[in-house]
Amino acid sequence: MEKKTMVTKKVAKTEENKSKETRIADAVQFRTEMKFLLPEMQLQRIESKVRLICFKDPHTDENARYEIRSLYFDSPDDICYRECKSGADNRKKYRIRIYNGSDERINLECKMGLHGKKRKETVLLTKEEYDVIRENRFPEDGFLDEEILGLRGEFTERLQSGYLPKVVVGYQRTAYVYPAGNVRITVDRDITALPPNALFDKSIGGIPVLFPGKAVLEIKYDDVLPGAIRNIMAAEDNLRPISFSKYALCRDALKGETVGWFE
Repeated sequence: MEKKTMVTKKVAKTEENKSKETRIADAVQFRTEMKFLLPEMQLQRIESKVRLICFKDPHTDENARYEIRSLYFDSPDDICYRECKSGADNRKKYRIRIYNGSDERINLECKMGLHGKKRKETVLLTKEEYDVIRENRFPEDGFLDEEILGLRGEFTERLQSGYLPKVVVGYQRTAYVYPAGNVRITVDRDITALPPNALFDKSIGGIPVLFPGKAVLEIKYDDVLPGAIRNIMAAEDNLRPISFSKYALCRDALKGETVGWFE
């Protein structure tokens, strides 16, 4: 009886969120993302200028930082990994993301790429729902059913088709926002590859995937990058965007391949 009650509550919660999830998906647009692999000294110089005109992300600590861990899922034949490596257009990645090792906010996310732009859809999971996915109990436990719409339904279809957790990607993120143009500027340091069971387990160590002193700067915006941000970037010599997938890089690291391949 207790299990049936839990299942009923989960389904009811999911039904309650259906229209909300649909509205979120409709509101999300494709955005431009630029990534740069830079030495720490250059990043500190850029950040010092960014802090003068941007706000720190409200979810960060006093130093504008937080820790991210993301558990990525892929098909039995690793279609997401292969598409990342080849740079295929119109691709998707599915992940479960947490912040600062806490289960207070657990995001189920789908990251989409199309014509060089990116879009992210997000819905919230409870810890119980995450456990159902982790233990592969979703069909009989009523995590989702065929009538559920949006990202939850899409992700369940992927699980039913054989998608499995492949790798946890961990890093320290510093984040800033600039309201004009909906700009988000982040610096990701200490990027590490961890096994799929390490999402909440801090006792499991990771494999660093970048050479010491390097980190990834990302700039995301809607339509046009505001002049104030462009001026900061223009002041830097030889600043060129790169194609960079944390997921693919960390998969390679777990296999013992190309660790630190970005020098």
